[in-house]
Amino acid sequence: MFIKFTETRGGTDLGIRVDRPACDDSTADFGSGSGTVHIEGTVTLNHDPVRCIAAIDLATLKGTGHLVLVEQSEVEVAAAAE
Repeated sequence: MFIKFTETRGGTDLGIRVDRPACDDSTADFGSGSGTVHIEGTVTLNHDPVRCIAAIDLATLKGTGHLVLVEQSEVEVAAAAE
């Protein structure tokens, strides 16, 4: 999934590998395009693994999000699970 962070110089599009078990669409109604979706996933940014955590409003496709640096041990556990 691509998520655009608009508050960076020129905007930054990141291709996030979605972690489906960590996501939540229980308050979303995709049929009517309403509600909010909680998305989590990983991406490598500047050679560092990071986790993207975002909440997206389906009506506007806008939301808030942030990145969290992932510890190396978390990356190794995730790779072993795949």
